[in-house]
Amino acid sequence: MQFSPEAHETLANEPWSAERARTAIASIVADAESAFDDGWPLHPQDKEDDDDPAARFRTVFIGGAGVVDALHRLARRGFIEVGRAYVPYLERSLESQPDFPGEDPERSLLVGETGIRLVLQRLALPRPISSVCRS
Repeated sequence: MQFSPEAHETLANEPWSAERARTAIASIVADAESAFDDGWPLHPQDKEDDDDPAARFRTVFIGGAGVVDALHRLARRGFIEVGRAYVPYLERSLESQPDFPGEDPERSLLVGETGIRLVLQRLALPRPISSVCRS
């Protein structure tokens, strides 16, 4: 089942509020950044039976590179300020043992090195003028 009502908040009978949405995004980001400890723990629903409970995956699909990419995408759009430098973490991730060694760990975009390198490249790009100069 793709949608489980008990896992979601019920709809509020309130009009849309951009400020309320920005506040919620800021709260989620603050929680994510405070949970960083050389990566993020797996969500309990993402754990497989044979996963190490202390595992901190580093890939785009189910790991830290994906979280870092999401944080920086939000920052580029002006929704948040990223509170820490994640480049050293991503660089260490390239030197770590692969999260999914049987899934083409070098070339895979989602579960391999290529995705981590893509996020590093995105972080190296200059910010677009439109996100720096707001009128």
